[in-house]
Amino acid sequence: MNFCKKFLLIFNTTKHLKTSQIAYRILFYFKKYIIFKFFRKSYSHYLSFNNKIEINEKFNFQSNESSIKNEYLNFEKNEFNFLNSKYSFGSKINWLDDPFFQNNTLWKFNLNYHNFLFEVISNKDLSKKNKVQTIQSIISSWIQDNDFSQAELDPDNWNSYVVSNRIIAWIKIYSIFKNDFSNDFKLLFLKNLKFHSNFLSRNFEYHLRGNHLLENAFALLFSSYLFNDKYLYRQSSLVLTNELHEQILIDGGHFELSPMYHQHILKRMLDTIRLIKDNEIFSSSLIELIENKSSKMLSWLENLAFKNGDLPQVNDSSSSIYSSLNELKKYSDQINLKKSNLELSDSGYRKYVTNNYECLIDVGKIGPDYILGHAHNDIFSFILYVDNEPFIIDRGISTYNQSQLRLEEKSTSSHNTVMIAGNEQNEIWSNFRVARRTYPQIHNQKNNYIKASYNSIHKNASHNREFYFNENNLFLRDYVNHECVNLSYLHFAPNVNPILIDNILTTKLVTIVLQNFRNIVLEDYDYCYGFNKIKKAKRLKMEFIEESNIQIDIK
Repeated sequence: MNFCKKFLLIFNTTKHLKTSQIAYRILFYFKKYIIFKFFRKSYSHYLSFNNKIEINEKFNFQSNESSIKNEYLNFEKNEFNFLNSKYSFGSKINWLDDPFFQNNTLWKFNLNYHNFLFEVISNKDLSKKNKVQTIQSIISSWIQDNDFSQAELDPDNWNSYVVSNRIIAWIKIYSIFKNDFSNDFKLLFLKNLKFHSNFLSRNFEYHLRGNHLLENAFALLFSSYLFNDKYLYRQSSLVLTNELHEQILIDGGHFELSPMYHQHILKRMLDTIRLIKDNEIFSSSLIELIENKSSKMLSWLENLAFKNGDLPQVNDSSSSIYSSLNELKKYSDQINLKKSNLELSDSGYRKYVTNNYECLIDVGKIGPDYILGHAHNDIFSFILYVDNEPFIIDRGISTYNQSQLRLEEKSTSSHNTVMIAGNEQNEIWSNFRVARRTYPQIHNQKNNYIKASYNSIHKNASHNREFYFNENNLFLRDYVNHECVNLSYLHFAPNVNPILIDNILTTKLVTIVLQNFRNIVLEDYDYCYGFNKIKKAKRLKMEFIEESNIQIDIK
């Protein structure tokens, strides 16, 4: 990539950032390469100075970790399975520089979250004494290998998002075993937990914002209740108040538009409600906001979910990573969360349901301009379920690694929409970077009809898509006001076996009539059914000039 093109990509990306993001990014690099590298010992001393370990002796939290994912496979071999990728460390966990970590940063993050410790707790083959000893051994090992003041400090393990996850995991574990830990371990544990909290308090991810900033605030709120720390409470509650107002949309969707991260944030919200109710040591003004937003977020998930319980894998989403919708609903009932019944609106999704099919369409913008890291080129894409089974789906994601595969999975051709003249809808140019982007508009919307359009970033052209919904069929009309060869895609679920004859595609339950297309090809594609999990499925790739029609008839 030449200098001019790289400069334009960076300029068209950064011009959408908030001023505070740019300022905090400069500060972030200053800390990372100056303070953390050359003044780590003094910084460590500063964070620990006069650090009295005073805790809320009545601290209580009833942990709700219902989703056990079999991540800690073998205690003796220290074998783990994160993101559907297995690895064994042998007799001792290498927290720092194992060769396996190369190009597996997200796997390393998951290891250092310490959420796998809940599998030790749930293991029915271990006595309580053995559980306590195992947890003490693992956490002590981590503390010994990750002394912040040492030269071999690992920046991944002290990444603020990782620290936030670990703080919450440690506090939940402490609430379970606080009366069982040895005195020596408890002192070591609480001192390090307090250091974690002080570190995080001074290293919020304001340069990233979004779900990362919420995670930082949730972690610090947990710490404030454990340590009865008013300063940490004021800092975390202020960030939560401001960010929840900004990040949770009117229809309850999280503004990054990933159901996966939405699930995670909602779980944190429900945990926070329980935390506040079980520990009445600060003002309760925060709980009203969190209960209100949680109710809306649960409504949004229920609106997106299909009748069989599936959630659409749109944008950066993958199944079985966080608590399921049923688990979240059960948890919300346990804490007596009031229910909301909202309609989909500003998140940009619309759902059409008949007795024979369910169709979710995306007619909104790809996300908030200043944080588009999890966005895909999926404007006007749709997902179709027939007879409670997936029929037309998104390709999904299998990796976060910096790679061509990552870009392909986010590309327009991996979604059920149109590429104008073969060009991408938005200029996604790196793992989590978007330069030029488009802004769709809805022109007409009725009970069984919607029309929307967007202007291309590449040519003086626009794409209009219309959806018509009837009881037994749906009809799509695409129009591009520029004479060029456009590409249209339909991705079928792996269990669908389509047969293409001329311009008609047939399956067991559906017939699709393709009008005004040429060079219609039924080809294989890689469907992602989880991180690092891929299977072959079929998709249609079709060319058209100016206008095309797709009629989908349910048998």
